[in-house]
Amino acid sequence: MAAIVPVPSVGLYSATKIFTDYLAWGLGYELARYNVDVSAWRAAGVSTNIIDNPDTNIMVSSAENYVE
Repeated sequence: MAAIVPVPSVGLYSATKIFTDYLAWGLGYELARYNVDVSAWRAAGVSTNIIDNPDTNIMVSSAENYVE
């Protein structure tokens, strides 16, 4: 979510998240002639310390659970 909805005071973090979209778009364009599909995946709804939100619910998973 930080890629499309930046969180105040973590601008650099947000920038690294949107970078993967641009990288995938560029690779998709370059590799299309070889019939290679490229996709980027955005993790969203993960409770992390960086946004100071330790709570989990039906829409927000813990980091440990998300990794599993």
